[in-house]
Amino acid sequence: MDSITKIIVSNRYVGEVSGGVFRKSIKGSRHILRTPPAICLSVESLRQAEQCGAREIQVADTESGRVYSSTVEHFKRFSFDVQRGGFELQRGLCLERWSLTETLEITSHAAKRGEVRRKAGNGQRVRNPRGVARVSPRQLLFKEML
Repeated sequence: MDSITKIIVSNRYVGEVSGGVFRKSIKGSRHILRTPPAICLSVESLRQAEQCGAREIQVADTESGRVYSSTVEHFKRFSFDVQRGGFELQRGLCLERWSLTETLEITSHAAKRGEVRRKAGNGQRVRNPRGVARVSPRQLLFKEML
């Protein structure tokens, strides 16, 4: 089993390295640059991650569920310097240069609250998802053809 190494810069937890992957979580609305659209990593955190054997970078956006990934070599080759006031020197990589993975959205087919109706008279349960008409457009088409 691979060990997990925490990356700490200026007494702040930045991310972790395990299995050759540097993983970091961000809030996209706060941490993704607007002009140019990019994700930045501090030079120190990248250096520490490389010392721990990281060959890949994965940045997870906790708000959208997207996971941005790149190899360390690709990041170093195409990134640019960023110096914002009050922060250590950073390198930024434009969003278009990251490999993007969308998270799977898992939805349940179980009846939601208010979707189960009871027939008048016998009280039999009838599922009516979100009040949708029970006749499909295809059924309406064939009814008019007869």
